[in-house]
Amino acid sequence: NNQIVLSSPSTYHNNKQTSLSMSMSFNDLSTNYISKLRSNNFNYVSFGFPITNDHYFMLSIKPVLRSVMHMEESEFTFLGNDISHIDTDGDGISDPVKYKSSYDFKGGMSEISSSISSKITNNLSLGFKVGKLFGTFVRKDTLNFYTVDFDINGEEINSTWFGGEPRQNKFNYAAYTYGIDGRFKFLEDNIFAFYYGESNKLDVNVNYDNFDPVLYSINGYNEYGLGLKSYIYNTFGYIIEFQNYNAFNSSSIIDVFNKPALDMQSTHYGLFYKDVDVGNLGVNAINYNIGFYDRIYQPNDYSPSLSDIGFTFGIGFDYLNNNSFNIAMQMGKRFSEFEEFANEKYYKLTFSIISNNDWFVKERE
Repeated sequence: NNQIVLSSPSTYHNNKQTSLSMSMSFNDLSTNYISKLRSNNFNYVSFGFPITNDHYFMLSIKPVLRSVMHMEESEFTFLGNDISHIDTDGDGISDPVKYKSSYDFKGGMSEISSSISSKITNNLSLGFKVGKLFGTFVRKDTLNFYTVDFDINGEEINSTWFGGEPRQNKFNYAAYTYGIDGRFKFLEDNIFAFYYGESNKLDVNVNYDNFDPVLYSINGYNEYGLGLKSYIYNTFGYIIEFQNYNAFNSSSIIDVFNKPALDMQSTHYGLFYKDVDVGNLGVNAINYNIGFYDRIYQPNDYSPSLSDIGFTFGIGFDYLNNNSFNIAMQMGKRFSEFEEFANEKYYKLTFSIISNNDWFVKERE
């Protein structure tokens, strides 16, 4: 049902039934240095029901950030036997060694939220959302040591790992989020949309190895957007959107790579068409969508920005009792001055379903 947009609480009131919805995606990314990076995740699960004919309540949970990653330094640092003070063969004499660090990351943040959707007038609707960010992230960095053997010419001929010094930090995140969005109809079915969201400060409780926990607070995010949906015909039209996102502040205390946060601005253009002349039994309509977007990621330390352009295509089926099943494909390319991220291409396939029923809904006159 294209009257209900899962990311827009102001549209929920259009649903007069109890709703269970969920979505999941399959992601693929590659660069000059990364041959393939794949993941699949649930994106969203929600449950909602009408309070009155003009008000709707929704409870939802979604992952915000997820990482399972292993990284290693590309080059070794060498220590000669005169400064290593490490005996690798047990002969009582210090030996030359080399070392490099590896990093393992696992965890992330999720958001649980509740939303209220209200029809104010026939032309105006508003949505309000309150959420809680929570999650745990584990970072393990290991200093790995290797033996070094040389030939008579001083060329390295053999190297064996003989130990490491692991350190593990656990980060527990917590913050509250707030959002408001609205839709205003004008000139028949044309729609102007807006949203604004923010969080309070993100509390990060850091547990270091063999040390007492330390609590840090990082400035929260804020985001806003504007959109226009215009009908050229009853079943065909276009969409224009602008989005701005100012990210959480970056902190060298918890950022092992000491990289700046990435703020984002994006512009989206799309076309939609709804085919209501469907002869298949049980299918009420088929929705087609195609779009193009242009994003700019701006590091908040004023270093060079990153460009991201891509295309989207989606098809959705409205069937049976106002249920819907949607498939969306996204493909894009990011441009960066960093060689390790050169020629970055990504693909994302998303499936979502909205199932409606009359559970817990009393008959109203």
